[in-house]
Amino acid sequence: MTPGIRAVDEWLDAVVHVQRHTPGRESIVCASITDAARGEFGDHRSVPRTRDAEDELFINPLMSMVWGFDLDAVAGRVLYRNEIEDAATPYEVAAAIEAFRDRIALRPWRAIPG
Repeated sequence: MTPGIRAVDEWLDAVVHVQRHTPGRESIVCASITDAARGEFGDHRSVPRTRDAEDELFINPLMSMVWGFDLDAVAGRVLYRNEIEDAATPYEVAAAIEAFRDRIALRPWRAIPG
């Protein structure tokens, strides 16, 4: 998110507006993202909820990165999409995925290199 782009500036303004109108309940996540977008770094505290905290609040420049994707394209790659399409509960989704996994050959498990 780069300030100076209209959509970003409007989002930053919206966050400021919401933060002002929710005293004591400001979003630390939104504050961290907007702080990173504005170039803040390190132990920066822009909302009252974080000012007296003992723990360090680390603002990382990567916090302002936003990832987007085309939902239809992603959903089209889900191999068990048809199996979960009519699921009504999380349990039905889990059962359908488990049944799907039982019918296919899974890649062998490998440890992530340390």
